[in-house]
Amino acid sequence: MKKDKYQWRDGNIPKIEVHSLKKHEVLREYLLQYIRILGRGHYAQKELTVTLIDGFAGGGLYQYNNGLHEGSPLIFLQATKEAEDELSREHQFTLKAHYIFVEKEKQYLAFLDHTLKQKGFESRIGNDIFLWHGIFEEQIDNIVAHIKKRGGKSWRCIFLLDQYGYSDVTLWTIKKIFSQLPNAEIILTFSIDLLITYMMDTPEYQNRLKQLGFSLDVTNLAEEKTQQKWRFDIQHKLERDFRECAKYYTNFFIKSRESQIAYWFLHLSTHIKARDVMQTLHWNKANSFIHEGKPGLNMLSMLGYKAKSVGQPFLFSDYDQSVNHTTLLEEIPPLIHDYRCGIQVENFLNQNCNHTPSTCDMLKEACKELYQTNEIEIKTPTGKDKQKGAKIQNTDIIYPKRQLIFHC
Repeated sequence: MKKDKYQWRDGNIPKIEVHSLKKHEVLREYLLQYIRILGRGHYAQKELTVTLIDGFAGGGLYQYNNGLHEGSPLIFLQATKEAEDELSREHQFTLKAHYIFVEKEKQYLAFLDHTLKQKGFESRIGNDIFLWHGIFEEQIDNIVAHIKKRGGKSWRCIFLLDQYGYSDVTLWTIKKIFSQLPNAEIILTFSIDLLITYMMDTPEYQNRLKQLGFSLDVTNLAEEKTQQKWRFDIQHKLERDFRECAKYYTNFFIKSRESQIAYWFLHLSTHIKARDVMQTLHWNKANSFIHEGKPGLNMLSMLGYKAKSVGQPFLFSDYDQSVNHTTLLEEIPPLIHDYRCGIQVENFLNQNCNHTPSTCDMLKEACKELYQTNEIEIKTPTGKDKQKGAKIQNTDIIYPKRQLIFHC
């Protein structure tokens, strides 16, 4: 049986690693933004219904330095409360949130129960806070039923699936979530290093990959390992399977200082705004995460290369932002050349956002500069030339530079 990374047994509180602190920072900030954006949308709606699920809840507390650090269940509760209070000061607003904390170990769940009661949440347990004992994969149907039973048709929810390893959440389950809950978002940790390190070219391992939902063929693994880029090739194929689960995603590396094992930190959603908010957080948390692809567009063409092969890793620093912008200025014009009849800005963003470390604003800013230097043309929806220096709107239309425009 696999040994748990963190254990809450016999009064033991495990120590948290630095890379997990970074994940918690992003989780907290994303929850705040999620509630703020939805609460301020639709003419400052007065009520928001959402369900927040932690599929690997643990005991809720960690040791850090000489004190304690609160785990993801408490981050869920406190961040959403902070956002609700903020919106309530602006207008009449109520957050109708349910929290489902799933944990397979009874001792860990008992520890979490005790922690929540000590923090003042005892009266809410069983009302809007639910502690479920079991394996996440086996609880997914119950979770979906709970969300749908709450009424409405939006079924807004966020799944935090911070697994240890790579095999506790299958792609089949991820696809099921999005097929039944179209407005769901998933934040997933995936140990890419562990999967590749222990990969074998045996029928048993191939069957295991199939059970997890991956299409990777390991029949020629021994031969592939003789190639310099074999790890990159495998990562690219695995990443492609994740891309098929949701319309929008971010995928970045977390390197554990303690174990030197790299994790993927994925955010999957069906809305470009959700993707853009998460992307922005990576820039705001510069140096907490790395992206081993290239700047500009088509970032995955170098995903997984070692730094010595392609220069320094992408760290979301000011320098990286400058290089990314310069690369966008080089790569966007040839791409726009293929759209002889023009492409709406919104469609351009939808088609390219998954393949760049850029935010939507960064892509728009690059297009704006290219228009000012006459590298591309931008027109308003009415067909008039866009005013130079004006803010680029989603409804604007981008064309190749004037001498290349064709009649359509």
